[in-house]
Amino acid sequence: MTPVAQENLRQIAAAGGVVVLGSDQSTGPASHRELELMVEGGIPELEAIRIGTLNAAIFMGK
Repeated sequence: MTPVAQENLRQIAAAGGVVVLGSDQSTGPASHRELELMVEGGIPELEAIRIGTLNAAIFMGK
């Protein structure tokens, strides 16, 4: 995730946008690294957990 992408994500979340974690081709620890990069970019840790769990489940209708 580039610094520009991190800033865009931070702005979307700050504006109340719903962010979800997803993958179109990555396997292994890629999703975990994506969450780390979100936190490094300014997303609070608890929100990163929600992004990877609750928000993703809601998006998938679960």
